[in-house]
Amino acid sequence: MNQLKLATTKAKEGLFDEAIEILLFAYQSGISSEADILKVLPYYQKAGRYNELEKVCQEDFIPQLEQLNYSTLSHKCEEIQKSFLSLKLNKLYAKLALCAERENQTEDEKRYISFSQHYYGAYEDLLEQGTKVEELKEFKSIVKLYGKNSHLWPEFLQKEYSKYIK
Repeated sequence: MNQLKLATTKAKEGLFDEAIEILLFAYQSGISSEADILKVLPYYQKAGRYNELEKVCQEDFIPQLEQLNYSTLSHKCEEIQKSFLSLKLNKLYAKLALCAERENQTEDEKRYISFSQHYYGAYEDLLEQGTKVEELKEFKSIVKLYGKNSHLWPEFLQKEYSKYIK
């Protein structure tokens, strides 16, 4: 049984501290994904370790999300990379807000919701910017491939990049 499945089994048995330790070991071994990181947050709350959550997120989970984001999107422009990191942080803070709600920590919940909303807005803005940057990069590669005379390009490319053609 792999570590992630074992942690889920332990959590279902109510052994949240054990599930946390298994997942932390898995993360240190390089076995982690955004979903796995988000999965462990409620385990802290259910284990009675809510007060550790924010610190562990700042010190461990956010840097892991940053590394995962870079490793999967390093071929994309900075705006796209930042947009998807913002989406990951949106989800993390939404999960923290849920944990705070369950602990009746109203101020924390409001703060986490605010962070979550901020990061979702940043995701949308950066994604729009990044899409334009990536599209322009594609246009430049089409120019290199087919030449500057767009009349000689395939018709579908002329239509797709018409806003860039002078």
